[in-house]
Amino acid sequence: MTVDSSLELFTTLFGWLFYDFIWAILTKTGILLIPFIGIVLNAFITSRLQGSSSDTVLPMIRRLELRLFIAFFVLLFAGQPIVTLSVNEVSYTPRSIRGLPTQQEFAHENNTTYGSISFKNHPNAVKVPLLWYAVLQAASGINRAVIEAVPPIADYRSLTEQMRLTNIEDDQLRAQLQKFYTACFMPARSKFHNEKPDTAVVREIFEEHGADDPDYIGSQLYMTRPGYYDTLRPAHHVKGFPYNETRDKEWDVDDPNRPEFGRPTCREWWNNLKPRIVNQASNVDGFLEFLGGSWNESKRHDVLVKSILSKDPPSIYKRGVNYAHANGIDADGNIGMLKSIYNSATGVVEWAGLLHQTALHETSMSVILKLEHPFQALILMSIYIVLPFLILFTAYRLEVLLIGSILLFTIKLWTLLWFFAFWIDNNLLLAMYPDTESLASFFGGNDMSNQRMRMLLNILVGSLHILFPLILAIIAGYAGVRMSGATHLFLMQTGAYQTAAVGANRTTRRGATGAARQAKGK
Repeated sequence: MTVDSSLELFTTLFGWLFYDFIWAILTKTGILLIPFIGIVLNAFITSRLQGSSSDTVLPMIRRLELRLFIAFFVLLFAGQPIVTLSVNEVSYTPRSIRGLPTQQEFAHENNTTYGSISFKNHPNAVKVPLLWYAVLQAASGINRAVIEAVPPIADYRSLTEQMRLTNIEDDQLRAQLQKFYTACFMPARSKFHNEKPDTAVVREIFEEHGADDPDYIGSQLYMTRPGYYDTLRPAHHVKGFPYNETRDKEWDVDDPNRPEFGRPTCREWWNNLKPRIVNQASNVDGFLEFLGGSWNESKRHDVLVKSILSKDPPSIYKRGVNYAHANGIDADGNIGMLKSIYNSATGVVEWAGLLHQTALHETSMSVILKLEHPFQALILMSIYIVLPFLILFTAYRLEVLLIGSILLFTIKLWTLLWFFAFWIDNNLLLAMYPDTESLASFFGGNDMSNQRMRMLLNILVGSLHILFPLILAIIAGYAGVRMSGATHLFLMQTGAYQTAAVGANRTTRRGATGAARQAKGK
């Protein structure tokens, strides 16, 4: 039996284990016989109300036979656990490796919490009623067949979630990044905005890396053009860069007070920081593959760094009044008037609100994706546990087969509907970001148009994960009511569900007809 999550591996076994316990208790206590006693008593009461003639006895016996046959049928195929389901027959294939030619099997004693920490002492085998086993197998088979037939697509949403949660964990790296931002990036950007160069080389850089390249801490303009990172240096020595007599002319080689480390150029410093920032990402290879092979490694690493820094941007490192005066900021690190005008012009308030809403929707989307399969597994286990009471309380009626089958089939099909939502989500993502340049902006871009598109995509896809099961539930509920009503009407016509009330009505009509005949004879 194929299940749809690692949690369902264990909830399936425990759910049917509890079913077996409950069914055994109902059997040993004789509670399962109560509906049969009710069926027989109802038949005798109905026959008695219709009269005691031979015309009512034979129909009563036929109705009783049919009703008992239906009860035994339901009890045998939907109630009594018959089919053995062993732990080796329950399997789960993650979505990420479906369709791959080589797959490796893992037992429950792997490094997951299920089976080793929680849900321990699971049964090696359980008994399942034949009907419910067939329904679950059919639903799982349909899910697996359709999913494998759909054209495959990479799980970009999971990669997006991983990159969204990636940040800088190394405190030393974070501190150096703050210092680099203050000592290198801010002076370089101030120089660029003051000079406003408009040469062919600058325009070429903008065409290749975007017009927002000067706002990136690792800007190609600052790295490649003379007068920026090639000549700018921090005011103090930086740990990790040994003294270089050619570069660090502030100290003599023979100076006993010469520091161990020197003052690197901003280009040297960034070339040291950038690989360390890239290594903060746990899924670098997957991200670079996601961007495709049309870009060189340096450009793809730039996108990765932008993505990481967009969640944890560096700020100005406070250095005192003198440094602030030299760089156009105050002693608290606040940016001056020109930057304030720039922020106002770009709508910083609207941008901040939109960024907050985007993060909120992405978080909601992440919660939905993480909870849907565990929720499905727990719902199915709950249904397995209460099935004995459903069969008992309905007095082994045939409708319970339809209700239970539709219920289990519908919930198992949630997996297929969620897969459709997943497939649509990733295709829409590629449709909205068709090339590498736009696709990279999905991760590293914080412009308002990009945030709006991300928010709309999250709202649309998140609604699909809820609407698809809701639509299926409405359709299945309508079909179940219609089929249950048709089945009940058919059995009423055959007399299997003849009630005492109907018998009383027939007795009343027969008495009225006899009285009319007697009056007519007089």
